[in-house]
Amino acid sequence: MTTVEQVGVVPREDCEQLGLLEHGLHAASEQALGLLEEKLHFMARPMAEEDPSHKQLIPYVLVRSGDQLFGMRRLSSGGEARLHGKLSLGVGGHMNPVDRRDGHSAVRATLMRELEEELCIPAIASERFVGVINDDTSAVGSVHLGIVFQVEVDSPESVTVRETDALDGRWYSRQELEELRGHLETWSVFLLDWISGAHGVTAP
Repeated sequence: MTTVEQVGVVPREDCEQLGLLEHGLHAASEQALGLLEEKLHFMARPMAEEDPSHKQLIPYVLVRSGDQLFGMRRLSSGGEARLHGKLSLGVGGHMNPVDRRDGHSAVRATLMRELEEELCIPAIASERFVGVINDDTSAVGSVHLGIVFQVEVDSPESVTVRETDALDGRWYSRQELEELRGHLETWSVFLLDWISGAHGVTAP
């Protein structure tokens, strides 16, 4: 019998009460993140994908080294067919029950698990919570909420993708990414705007 994946969700109503459903990427506090985690529970993924009364939380992390940003392109052999060929600036994925442990942040546990699954990163210099991404303009976006983090590394040459048959990854300058804007995933466009200081949100 096939086991159905359980994914982390929070009721849309709670996200609204926390002021987290503004369109695009906007800043949020660690306190708001903690309150989200308090409301977290798990739901069968097929059900969650069709239930706009809940938001699936997706930890989504930008990897950077100074002005260089790590981007990945999903190859045709990789999962998520709708993302094939698109350039992503974020590493992320669904939260699962395995990520929830007493006394630990399930969001940060998911973040580290996804980084370890997707990339080889020998050492992380710093990590910080940035804010949330919301996009209710599409059916997919209406059932997901991005929980955005930034990770800084000191040795960019040591960062590589693990699944080379499914992903192609390299470092990009901001100028290169602006030229490739039309090839970015929607959430990555929001990230690029944040990095560029658009919409009144700036990156350090």
